Amino acid sequence: MILHVIQGVMLAFVGFFSVVMGKDCYKNRASFSNKNSFLLGSVSLITMFFDTLGIGSVPPRTAFYKICKIMPDNLIPGTLMIHDVIPCALAAFIFMLTIEVELLTLVTMVIAAAIGSTLGARFVTKLPIQRVQMILGVSLILVACIISAQQFQLMPAGGDAIGLHGWKLAVAVGCSCMSGFLLNIGIPYYPTTMAVTYMLGMSPRAIFPVMVTGCVLLMGSAGFYYVKEAAYDRKVCIIGAIAGSIGVAIAAFLVGEMPLYWLKWIVVIVLIYTSSLMIRSALKGRETVEAVS
Repeated sequence: MILHVIQGVMLAFVGFFSVVMGKDCYKNRASFSNKNSFLLGSVSLITMFFDTLGIGSVPPRTAFYKICKIMPDNLIPGTLMIHDVIPCALAAFIFMLTIEVELLTLVTMVIAAAIGSTLGARFVTKLPIQRVQMILGVSLILVACIISAQQFQLMPAGGDAIGLHGWKLAVAVGCSCMSGFLLNIGIPYYPTTMAVTYMLGMSPRAIFPVMVTGCVLLMGSAGFYYVKEAAYDRKVCIIGAIAGSIGVAIAAFLVGEMPLYWLKWIVVIVLIYTSSLMIRSALKGRETVEAVS
């Protein structure tokens, strides 16, 4: 019953968002760029496929938009947000129907992510971004090493619960809030949430419904603002909603069917990839500061 309510609320939210975006795109259809639709669709399908597996799509799509000069830089943040709303909503529905997760864990972590994102938008300029990136980057590598050791049976295996309780749930909720907060400075929500919940004993498969549902709420809320301000590329988002949903559907099927052993290795890859990006960004930021000073 509660799950149906959650699905109904999310369906209404995404439906309303789709109507608002659709009206804006139709009204301004004359402004659509002449960029290759097949290329845009292919990039959306591939990046959203990997995004659903937990490998963030923001860095490769940002690079693609910049290198190929798809749109002005000021439209990229809004495009990244709006592009993902409908595909992520599809992933959330699929995961909630096919993957078992305790509703208390799902609801509390999603709400915490929304609260963290709202707070982060107000304090983002005051954060020591390079220091945060370095600390989280190193932490994710350590977690990846621990999971790898468990996979090679060098340490006791863990991570098979479908929900968390007591102090573990409190820590997970705090982590989700922090991850939503840090999303405002470009630190992905998926990897940090994956790492903490796995270390608390949660199954890597069970955390997927939590992650994608949280992202639908976060990106959709921000998306209304970007649509209102016309701060997004309409053609890219329309094509992305369609092609990205195809990539999401394929990846969601794989997550549901993939043996847990291989799913854990995907988590390791996600953590190492994300940590390398964070550490690299932190070091480049530090070099810039030193050059200026």
